[in-house]
Amino acid sequence: MINLLPLGLAVFLATLGYGVTFPLLAIRLEATGVSGLLIGVNAAMPALGWIIGSALIPRLQIRQGISIVWLARGFLVIAALSLAALRFADGYGSMTALRFAFGGSMGLFLRSVEFWINGSAADEQRGRTLGLYSILFMVAIMLGAALQPALGTSGWPAFAPPIALIAAAALVLLVWRGVKPPHVDLAVPASALSLVVAVPAAFLAVLAYGMFESIPVSLIEVYALKNGLGETTAALTLSAAALGNILMQYPVGALSDRIGRLLPLLTCALVVIASSLAMPYVMSDQSLFLALVGVWGAAAGTVYSLALAMVGDHYDGARLVVANAAFGIVYAIGSLVGPLTNGAALDTYETHGVMFAAAAIFAALVALVGASQAIRRPGVSQ
Repeated sequence: MINLLPLGLAVFLATLGYGVTFPLLAIRLEATGVSGLLIGVNAAMPALGWIIGSALIPRLQIRQGISIVWLARGFLVIAALSLAALRFADGYGSMTALRFAFGGSMGLFLRSVEFWINGSAADEQRGRTLGLYSILFMVAIMLGAALQPALGTSGWPAFAPPIALIAAAALVLLVWRGVKPPHVDLAVPASALSLVVAVPAAFLAVLAYGMFESIPVSLIEVYALKNGLGETTAALTLSAAALGNILMQYPVGALSDRIGRLLPLLTCALVVIASSLAMPYVMSDQSLFLALVGVWGAAAGTVYSLALAMVGDHYDGARLVVANAAFGIVYAIGSLVGPLTNGAALDTYETHGVMFAAAAIFAALVALVGASQAIRRPGVSQ
């Protein structure tokens, strides 16, 4: 059993600070008066950073022999320094460049932690361990976002707390001597593509989740308002989805440790499809709507954890380094594409377009995973 305490504390501190920055950076960018297109480009910077950084991680770990502990520390230091620089940024160009550095380094820290957990956890405990990680992440993000209004949006009172939290996370990983990363041999593994093809369900699932994620994060409140629900109900939608996610992570992870990852993953995808299609029929009852949003968020959120656990089940050492990097790249691609397709669905069919988009994303996942299972090589199980 791996020692989760230092990792858990570092993840909680870093993501608590990260959660503060979501509304903070959005508000400051809005104040510049730039167009919606430029705001969208700025919002895409973290995912672009994940893609570029994830491609470099295998080279640093395998060819240069740099420990994942030092990489995680380094990403946190870059994030803290970038956020400090954002305190002084007032032009669109500088804010966008620093958003690339800050968001990219925070995402790469989280990818490093996921590799760390996946490479250290026993197979029979991986699902529940990743479930606990996801719970910590969601709780910290929600608390950080809730804390931000009390800090304001200008000067050091707004920026110093998240910078200090991220720096404290780096300090935890620096001074805690019980931190033991997974061993990585320096042999050159198979190509990333071959590792992706060998476990298609995991990579299809994280692509689907990346495409879906902008709906609960950015569009669910707009969806509620466009369908005549009040501002109070709309404001509660993200919390309802996040709460469902938090409550289901550990039970689903523990179940997958017993019966395998594929059946729970496909079941969760089917629940997302069904709840998305049912959403238009419960809009008249706000309590029922929020309850269904909770189910919807729970099912979708566990897809990411189950996909990540699949990767850990199949690979270790240098192969896990490459597979984990590919996992991060595929997720980032989904995160870049999803806001465009989901936003287009909202524009095309204002009342329920985003729910149809969510159903379509996960229906495609179920169909493609089913097809991959039918044609996969004998002996490859998921």
